[in-house]
Amino acid sequence: MRDDRGSITLWALGMSLLLFAVGFLALDLWSGFSARQQAAAIADSAAIAGATALDEAAWRSGSLELVASAAQARAEGAAVAHPAWDASMSVSAVATSGGVTVSVSRTIPFRFISGLVPGRVAEIVVSGYAEPGVAG
Repeated sequence: MRDDRGSITLWALGMSLLLFAVGFLALDLWSGFSARQQAAAIADSAAIAGATALDEAAWRSGSLELVASAAQARAEGAAVAHPAWDASMSVSAVATSGGVTVSVSRTIPFRFISGLVPGRVAEIVVSGYAEPGVAG
């Protein structure tokens, strides 16, 4: 009969390494989800800021429209001024008289699973849209 001493130790060591690998993967995925949520918050708040650039002449005549150039500038400025903004982000805004679309892109590095991912970074792109409206 063969001697099986030490096989449980090797099995436990292998399972421990697998558990660490899964934990590191979870940390990188969680940081990606967090970065996406942060970029979405910036895009949404910037779109809302852009949607406040009302055309006063149109508003006085009973129409709710935006000044597209002012809405775009206001949205991009609000994105860059957001407290969560950092150097790994970029913003683009497109405005019409009816609404503002803001896209925020962000690059995040993989820290723990970088050896498994080509390029070692992930690109996240989110959009937010807002249009002027009257509540109540």
